[in-house]
Amino acid sequence: MRGFFVRLVINAVAIFLTVRVLDALTLSGVSIEGGDTNIGTLLVISLVISILNALLKPLLKLLSCAFILLTFGLFIVVVNAVILWLTAQFTALNFENFWWAILAGIVMGIIATIMEWVLDRVGWDEN
Repeated sequence: MRGFFVRLVINAVAIFLTVRVLDALTLSGVSIEGGDTNIGTLLVISLVISILNALLKPLLKLLSCAFILLTFGLFIVVVNAVILWLTAQFTALNFENFWWAILAGIVMGIIATIMEWVLDRVGWDEN
């Protein structure tokens, strides 16, 4: 259970940093620049992403299996962008267009991977 909460926090930090890096990404009603970031909003967005990843991502991967194989796995980036776009439909997360969702998925993946690597290196045990 602790691993789930660690993953939520990692996703929330990745969302925060991605919104800071990409100008085309915004959080409705939340001022990132002024330091008035609502942590609850970030955690809700992270929770929605986690739920969609658990329920919908396996189905999307199954349906797009041929494309994933033809692109040697690069189509997973599009699947991640679809998850982010669906998250934006239910939360305060906003994109200018779908291409920004693709870029946001790449940036969030890199940030989350780095954070998980750092936590692993310092000996953080998720179990």
